Amino acid sequence: MAEPAAWLRVLADVVAKAIEPLGPSAPLGCHYVQVEGIWEITLFTESTEVLGGPEDGTVKQSRFAVRISEVLDVFQSVSSCTWQAHSIGEDDDLGPHLAVEGTYKGRQVWLRILAQAPSQFPPRRVSPVAKLVNDDVW
Repeated sequence: MAEPAAWLRVLADVVAKAIEPLGPSAPLGCHYVQVEGIWEITLFTESTEVLGGPEDGTVKQSRFAVRISEVLDVFQSVSSCTWQAHSIGEDDDLGPHLAVEGTYKGRQVWLRILAQAPSQFPPRRVSPVAKLVNDDVW
């Protein structure tokens, strides 16, 4: 995939600042595509694989909160803001997510912030069991 345009990188960085880690911080992943004049931008925290111990191989998702008002303030105009609380079927690649449709710097954008990393993006980071204090931090 080509390097994102400067405006897209700025948008992702500003939105990332509205995502507050509620435990060990994980890097953000970003997927984007333009379809019929609309930029679909998807942000998600990367998952972590546990190495060693009784949970060896377990994939943990990062806990976080989104300051939604900050995300909405990024847009020139917002036509829709929704929260999908659960996956809507087996083929739902996005799962639970916040979706905002609007205009950013004159471009039509459909931004989604996923509750967890999509399955097609395997964990790129690992945590040795010795570094995990307890499961409650996840």
